[in-house]
Amino acid sequence: MATLVPPAPGPRSFGTGIVVGLVVALLIVVTVAGTVLLLKRDEDAAGVGASPSSPSPSPSRQPSASRTPTHPPTVVSNDFNRKNSWSRGERLSFAAFWVDYPDADCKVHTYTWKGATRGALRSDCASWEADGYDILLFFVGFKNTSERPVTLILRDFSLEGRDSRTFGPVNIRERADFPTSFLPETLKLPPRQSWFGFVTFDGRVEALVPASISYIDGAQTLTQVFAGRHAVV
Repeated sequence: MATLVPPAPGPRSFGTGIVVGLVVALLIVVTVAGTVLLLKRDEDAAGVGASPSSPSPSPSRQPSASRTPTHPPTVVSNDFNRKNSWSRGERLSFAAFWVDYPDADCKVHTYTWKGATRGALRSDCASWEADGYDILLFFVGFKNTSERPVTLILRDFSLEGRDSRTFGPVNIRERADFPTSFLPETLKLPPRQSWFGFVTFDGRVEALVPASISYIDGAQTLTQVFAGRHAVV
């Protein structure tokens, strides 16, 4: 029997095998290189490789560039007892004025300070109580020192007692004989103009000794302080 010997590969088949091998090897190299580059890019984007003891800050803790810092309101105060005692703000000046005493219709709260006694407010007014109203009356004034109109708002008033209790105003304007003498809920004050009139509070509060009256104008609180010895005459 004759032995079958496989023919030796010819030049064509040998060259084809080499080419196929080189192509496969090249594809493997390209694939590995691409994978390495992708991993490197992902690591750079994620900050991988930083020291474990100093991790990158969490986005939730990053400061916001658009955040506006808040500041406490500015208090501008002056002593009611002094002459020309206006509390002067950035666009408004505010004052509480002396009232005469004795008064035929009301009791007057006075404050004696540095030897001078001044009437500050009225209470227990017979004419008002006859209509069922027990109120405290302050005579106040505003000056608009700006070049734009300013809206006065009744609810922005505050009365503080010496025991730290605070009270808001009451609106009894429509019950007054002269309503225009009382500050309404809102009043537009033109530039460089003034307004003078009454602001009222509930007079049924027991044992109240007013310490100050304030008007809140935006970020500013304009305050008139009642210093000295208090009495009711």
